[in-house]
Amino acid sequence: MTKPTKHKKKIQAGSTAAIYISRTQAVKKLQISLATFRRLCILKGIYPREPNNKKKAGRGSTAPNTFYYRKDIQYLLHEPVLDKLRQLKTHTRKVKRAIAKREFSAVSTLELQKPEYGLSHIIKERYPSFIDALRDLDDALSTVNLFATLHVDNAVIKSADVEECRRLSNEFQLYVIETRSLRKVFLSIKGIYFQAEIQGQLITWIVPHAFSQNTPSDVDFRVMATFLELYRSLVGFVNFKLFTDMGLLYPLLVNIDHDRQAGGLSGYIMNKKDIVEGSDDGKIAEKSTAAHTDSTPRFVMPVDTEEESSDEVNDVAEVEGNAETSAPKPILPSDPLPSYESISQQESQTSKLTHLFADVVFYLNREVPRSLMEFVIKSFGGRVGWDDTAGACSPFKADNVKITHHIIDRPLTGIKTFDRRTYIQPQWVFDSINSGRLLDTRPYAPGETLPPHLSPFVRADLEADIAMAEADEEVATVEDKDIEEVEGDEVAGDDEETAAVVKLSKAGKSINKKHAGQNGTQALEDIAATMMSKKDRYLYSRILAAKEKKEEAVKKLAQKRKAVQKRA
Repeated sequence: MTKPTKHKKKIQAGSTAAIYISRTQAVKKLQISLATFRRLCILKGIYPREPNNKKKAGRGSTAPNTFYYRKDIQYLLHEPVLDKLRQLKTHTRKVKRAIAKREFSAVSTLELQKPEYGLSHIIKERYPSFIDALRDLDDALSTVNLFATLHVDNAVIKSADVEECRRLSNEFQLYVIETRSLRKVFLSIKGIYFQAEIQGQLITWIVPHAFSQNTPSDVDFRVMATFLELYRSLVGFVNFKLFTDMGLLYPLLVNIDHDRQAGGLSGYIMNKKDIVEGSDDGKIAEKSTAAHTDSTPRFVMPVDTEEESSDEVNDVAEVEGNAETSAPKPILPSDPLPSYESISQQESQTSKLTHLFADVVFYLNREVPRSLMEFVIKSFGGRVGWDDTAGACSPFKADNVKITHHIIDRPLTGIKTFDRRTYIQPQWVFDSINSGRLLDTRPYAPGETLPPHLSPFVRADLEADIAMAEADEEVATVEDKDIEEVEGDEVAGDDEETAAVVKLSKAGKSINKKHAGQNGTQALEDIAATMMSKKDRYLYSRILAAKEKKEEAVKKLAQKRKAVQKRA
């Protein structure tokens, strides 16, 4: 006797089970492998979601599972990259079969027929305007700079990927130098943090130190390679937009001789496009705007990216052309409107900062990292030369009389020194940038113990908090004096009612000390907190706890400052 079949319950529209789908079901629906599914989700920006009720989302199952929005998976069914990934899988299978049969001529033919795809449509979907792309550029630049420093491993990291990452990183640095967009620099154990301001957007990225990097074994480079594939396209399109807006050719031309001799940023030539009408061959005449060398160099185009065709570039340029129309974040009614004086003062400070090293000529000793110092010094209007062992294309030699500052990271013993020249350690450059002025060079002389290198990203907030705390203490001191005067006057008058008022003022003073900062606004916030849900109330309490912790840290710093000032 056969058992009756179980009929599955239909999913009601709008229910939790109809909104979410498990990863296993999604892979089965798309008919792809788990690795391909992960790659597609990274490219499209689809991430796992946390349902409110996992049991309902899993149709009664409480087993641990990963859930996605069902609409996102349905959206992936119509993705053009999905079809290309399937073709790539079939192509890989054919290549493996030909290698196993030792049909090497067929392998060569298959390599020429390898399916290719571009990510221009994905970039347009994820970043409708150019401002959106700039806001999401932090991780992209950090990843590109990371892979630019890794050594080539044919099984994991391809040489073409490393070369392209170096090219993209150098091109972005050249734009920052040309527009004087760099604002902050901080050296840490993890690497060098940079912050630039481009079209009103602050972009912060990290560059690893120039050491020999070992490929870690506990990192899944397949996932990293997928992120790199997306970020390379993003940085490439951003560079294209930035340079074309300046009227320059992109990709930048490279001097072969300088590139072979480790010329660095000096090996790139920025050219303006000037189409000559009526020319015989119809080619573009190029006017070189760079003056890196007196001799006429030989130019080559840098290594092209995988599949950035001219059609894709034009498509993305049309969408990114709306950068001017994309409005910035609106000013809330509670925010104070900036005055003309504050705007002009800020512009003058920025202009002063961007020309910080305009009258300074640096020379780098051979132990100083040349690529880092060249980028930073040129971004603030300075001129820099270096030793021949650090690379070619130095604009001047060590004995040039125009050199004002010699950067050295070793003792001066046994080294030829020059008069009318200041010898400093590299930290002076970064501390001067973060402080916005040229600091005294005596604490940074070779052999001296350097002052602490403070982070420019948190120091401004701490100083503002310390100043606010000091102002509150001054106000509290004045209030205490007023209360003491009132107490003395009232007690001298032997008025019982006035004495009672004084007692009430004392009680109010103690209450104010216990509940500092409680005013009418805070009372309203407390009332609103009682109307919150349990989850929101918990988050609100965590925010208040973090705020109190920060205030305690500020008070400790203020006490330390007072102690140091007393000792001085």
